[in-house]
Amino acid sequence: MAHPSTSFKRHIRYTLAVLMVLVGVFVVYVSFEKTIDAANHQRLRSVKLADEMRRSSDDLTRLSRLYVVTGDALFQRSYETVLDVREGRSPRPPTEGILSLDLRSDAAQPARGGDAVALLDLMRRAGFTDEELALLTQSKKLSDELTHTEREAMRLREVQGSGAEASHARALALLHDEAYLATRRAIMQSIERFYALVTERTNRAVAQAERNALVLRLVFIAVGLLMLFMLYRTSQALRATLGGAVDEVHAQITRLGRGDFSAPIVLAPGQQGTVMAHLADTQLKLKHMTDERAHAQSDLQRSEMRLKEAQRLARLGHWELNLATNALIWSDETYRIFEVDPTREPSYEAFLNAVHPEDRDLVQQSFGDSVNRRQPYGVTHRLLMQDGRIKHVHERGETHYDAAGLPLRSIGTVQDVTESRLAKIALERANRDLRLLSDCNMALVHAQEEQGLLEEICRLCVERGGYRLAWVGYALHDEGRTVRLMAQCGDHDGTLQHLPVSWADVRQGRGPVGTAIRTGQPCVVEHIPTDPHMEYWREEAVRRGFRSCVALPLVGNATVLGALALYSHEEYCFDPDEIRLLIELATDLAYGIVTLRTRAEHAQAKEQLEFLANFDPLTHLPNRLLLRDRFEHAALVAQSEPSQIGMLYIDLDHFKQINDSLGYAVGDQVIVKVVERLRQCLPVTSTVSRMSGDEFVVLLVGHDDAAGMVGVANAIRDALIEPIPTDASLLNVSCSIGIGLYPHDGADFETLLKHAHAAVGSAKEAGRNTYRFFSHDMNADMLEQIRLTGGLASALRNHEFLLHYQPQIDLATGRIIGVEALVRWQHPTDGLVPPGKFIALAERSGHIVPIGEWVLNEACRQGRIWQDRLPRPPVVAVNLSALQFKRGNVLELVSTALAASGLEPARLELELTESILLQDVEATIKALHGLKALGVKLSIDDFGTGYSSLSYLKQLAVDKLKIDQSFVRDMLAGDDGASIVRAVIQLGHNLQLAVIAEGVETAAERDFLEKSGCDEAQGYLYSRPVPVDQVSRLLEQGIERPA
Repeated sequence: MAHPSTSFKRHIRYTLAVLMVLVGVFVVYVSFEKTIDAANHQRLRSVKLADEMRRSSDDLTRLSRLYVVTGDALFQRSYETVLDVREGRSPRPPTEGILSLDLRSDAAQPARGGDAVALLDLMRRAGFTDEELALLTQSKKLSDELTHTEREAMRLREVQGSGAEASHARALALLHDEAYLATRRAIMQSIERFYALVTERTNRAVAQAERNALVLRLVFIAVGLLMLFMLYRTSQALRATLGGAVDEVHAQITRLGRGDFSAPIVLAPGQQGTVMAHLADTQLKLKHMTDERAHAQSDLQRSEMRLKEAQRLARLGHWELNLATNALIWSDETYRIFEVDPTREPSYEAFLNAVHPEDRDLVQQSFGDSVNRRQPYGVTHRLLMQDGRIKHVHERGETHYDAAGLPLRSIGTVQDVTESRLAKIALERANRDLRLLSDCNMALVHAQEEQGLLEEICRLCVERGGYRLAWVGYALHDEGRTVRLMAQCGDHDGTLQHLPVSWADVRQGRGPVGTAIRTGQPCVVEHIPTDPHMEYWREEAVRRGFRSCVALPLVGNATVLGALALYSHEEYCFDPDEIRLLIELATDLAYGIVTLRTRAEHAQAKEQLEFLANFDPLTHLPNRLLLRDRFEHAALVAQSEPSQIGMLYIDLDHFKQINDSLGYAVGDQVIVKVVERLRQCLPVTSTVSRMSGDEFVVLLVGHDDAAGMVGVANAIRDALIEPIPTDASLLNVSCSIGIGLYPHDGADFETLLKHAHAAVGSAKEAGRNTYRFFSHDMNADMLEQIRLTGGLASALRNHEFLLHYQPQIDLATGRIIGVEALVRWQHPTDGLVPPGKFIALAERSGHIVPIGEWVLNEACRQGRIWQDRLPRPPVVAVNLSALQFKRGNVLELVSTALAASGLEPARLELELTESILLQDVEATIKALHGLKALGVKLSIDDFGTGYSSLSYLKQLAVDKLKIDQSFVRDMLAGDDGASIVRAVIQLGHNLQLAVIAEGVETAAERDFLEKSGCDEAQGYLYSRPVPVDQVSRLLEQGIERPA
């Protein structure tokens, strides 16, 4: 008996052979059907070409006739268009249809887009027989003859003028005569004959093709029946080969594919060697293999459980990376180490994302080098958890390669070494911080100044402590509670200098530094990217790579001085032990700051004491003590070497008025400016010393003689020519200079200084703003002044002062209308001392105030006597000094004197100097108005020689102006003097004031004053100042008009 599979193969071959025959018959049948279609298409194509010939001939006839009848150029253009398409001069329509021409304006042009092919060429390509092509060619030839006739007719239609009508008639006749019509009939006959020949030929071809197709259809049916029989026989052979129906075999295969090996396959008799028999044998083998696999899998699971437990205890996971697909496999412990959900499929990219950004390059490089070098690798790196925590892992791996040396897969392990790593790091940090603390203590011991200490501590924290940045900020107690940067190390671009750090409870003050200063407690930021303390500063800190920081308050003397801030590139860098050591460091630093400040304060106080002992605090010039030392040194040198020593004593003119009127602050400004100018004009070898408020001494050492000293004095005067600017205004300042020479004017310091000072007095008496050399006569004068000044106080007690009176004359009447009280000193040994010798001394010494008070009371007392005795008592004029106004009690003093004497206020005239305007103007005006309210008369003495403030003159409420005797003396010497006197008189009259001239000594002066309108006069022409008994006689007798 044949094997079932052999019979099945034989039937398959027979079936395939029949199928191939069936396909061949079908292909031949289809070809015959295509032949029928081709014959029909040929017939249709032939008819279309013949029809195009016919229709184009009709269209040309119709268009030519329309043009001849109407003369419309549209028909002529259409005619040419049809003719150009038929002759191949213009493209044909895109379809194979005949050109269809409408007489609308938009159809005058045929459709574009086809090829330009002549109709006759198309006929030749169509595959016509020679007879058929001859008929079409003949029709084309006849149509061309008609075209010639039609063109001639259209030409005659275009004729214009007198013969136009005849030409038009002839043109119309050409298109309708017998010859024209006969030609058209001939064309139609040829086309009709062509139709008949083409139809006959194509019909024969179609009939033959249809007969052939019928035969092949019968053959196809027969072969198809044979194919069905073969398929039946093949299915029977397949059933025998499978050992059953296909569905049964499929069901058994499906069951086995699902792994169901429980029910055995039962074979019927005769099924040996079939597919079903093989399935039964395969089921038995698979069941045996399944049982063995289940046992092995159980053993594997137990082994994996033990491995997982060991990995969990060792915190060791393993992984496998397919380098071809980049697929990654992790163990459960690896998932736990990376803290990833085990349901998520791991990837190499996810692994790299978990690696700390700063360690990714290291990991990739280690792995890449291992693959390229075919060596195992090991690397310790960090993992950045999603909550910001850092893990340290140790990774080991190796790569397997194929036979060609290409890498296939990498396997390895990863172990969590965070605890051991942190313990090691903590130990290293502790040792590092201890070394840092030791180094900082050494810096504290050797520190000399505070700034250097702060900079050294910051440097040590960065270089020895390993921190990325260290800086110290001090807390300022300003409005914004600013933190001022004092020292730093690690800020290479100077950003810290511009950060608005504050320790106030505001947004920019809630950072670690501000918090530490405000609370006095350390502020630790373990993770900068998430800590709320770094909200305001986070962006800048992250940009610089900072991950954690600590701010430690610097507490000294129970006050938070500032903070020490340390920044690290590692998260969670500051453990409790490190914080404890850093707090100790901050405490030591604060103690060092306080100690250095105390030391600096002591040193500064000592230095200040030394400075004050030798220098002036305002100008920083040497004082008298240092000047003495330098003089004595120069004197020793001068004894051994031929050199000259000069001492210039400088006294600023009228400086007291600046202090009194503008205040001591402005005076100090003037002093500083004067010192600057002195330094600019004096030799560098000279010594400038400030002796008192407005007095300076210049010590010149060199080879200069007296002429050289004069040059220096003039240089000093010239340096003060330009006004000195102050906050108040520009001030003109001059000086008087006294010059003493060593050893001629003094062999020791005190003597030379005293003589130079005496020379200053001589310069002032000479009109100020000049210089004088010392002479021994000056020394005598100085001694005289000292003697007289000392006697002023006893003169008041001993009633040594008395009054002389000088009459004041009304120029209009020549009558005495007033007297001026002038004080005299009846010295017990010197006799009668004139006022020029003691008034200036009294003003400088302050004795002028009690003297002035005595003069006022005595004058009022004598005025009351004259008031009681004389029918026309005189007005008594009394001089008041600026110092009396400065004391502020003038109004009370005058009121008391008037009340005590009983003198009528109108009989008292107070003469004021213009210098009172340099006092407090408002208080002065108030006092003068008070005096005016008493009824006292007021006059301005020596008008024009002092301040001469016209803006205040009217406000002073005075009654009289007194022309100074210097103007009276010069008024006859030149036009300028006369003009000044006239101007003063006119000014007084314009202000409704009386004008009196003093110092009138000649009749010419009197006459000039009378002509100029002066009201009153006094002077030697009328009387010298005389005692009270003599002036009383003059008041009673009167004064004759001097000749």
